[in-house]
Amino acid sequence: MRKRKINSFITILLLASVAMCLAMDSKTVKINDSPQSPANQAMEILKSAAENESPLIRMDAIESIVISRCSKLFPMIDKSLADPVDAVRFAAALAVGDLRYKESKEKVLILFDSQDMNEKIAAAYALLRLGGSDNEYHKVIVTAIQSNDSTISANAALIIGKLGIKKYSGLLRWALQADSSDDKTRIQAIESLAMLKEKDVISKAWALMISKRADDRVMGIITMYHLGTYDSLNAIKTMLDDEVLEVRLVAAGRLEAFRDDTGTDVITSFFDKDIKGLSGEDRTRPLVHALDAVRYSRSLKLAEYLPQYLKDDDITVRIHSAAGILSISNGK
Repeated sequence: MRKRKINSFITILLLASVAMCLAMDSKTVKINDSPQSPANQAMEILKSAAENESPLIRMDAIESIVISRCSKLFPMIDKSLADPVDAVRFAAALAVGDLRYKESKEKVLILFDSQDMNEKIAAAYALLRLGGSDNEYHKVIVTAIQSNDSTISANAALIIGKLGIKKYSGLLRWALQADSSDDKTRIQAIESLAMLKEKDVISKAWALMISKRADDRVMGIITMYHLGTYDSLNAIKTMLDDEVLEVRLVAAGRLEAFRDDTGTDVITSFFDKDIKGLSGEDRTRPLVHALDAVRYSRSLKLAEYLPQYLKDDDITVRIHSAAGILSISNGK
């Protein structure tokens, strides 16, 4: 892709779209409501993606709606609770909890009666986030983390972290050490302990960050990010020199989330130079991380990179560009 500057017209449109999502929710504000504004284009992309034939794309759309916090899109979450694919229903139930979307409570109650344990624990999470206090909701999550099914146990570990209930840290430590746990459950337990601000997990995060596997190093960065300490911030900075571009971009993005611009050059260098000559998955994977890094920064200067990717050939790229624009517009 040849280097180019975002023209002033597109830049002005993006700046005008700040708070656009909120403006569209108001009956009195009509300005900047052009169908061609970046915010409106982004909404249409996520609406379409939520109904895509690919379950993975639908799940990506659900996550992006949660990220954007744009209430106009919440009904797409509600609709996804009846998706024919169980993994999508799981993601939708988690989204209801993340958003505390009360309009979906009745559907989530029905989902809680599912025979599928993943759906059941996702529904339990949503109901707890909606203010439910039934001990049965806690019980199914506690039971699930002890499952021999690695997907169920890892999902339960994730939910415990998202709930932020520190009394369950012992369960996560058990899952981390249990012979029955596989790598997926152990890594999720480490991340969730970090989400609970258990500072001693920093040694586990360091172990991930020095792994030979790039995916492990990414999870190490994310774990350090959840810890949110001075030491974890400095640990993330060490990954800006990683040999893998995607790892560097994840590190730069999480630093931006800390309002630390140490990694900003990694992001701008990618868009201005590194992306040249990349194609296929070798282009998509780092580009998605770069777009997410811009979203974490919420910098209007970096946001100028986003609009051009709303029309990218790759739908995943379009989704992440849309999520970034709406997130910045909505101040989330």
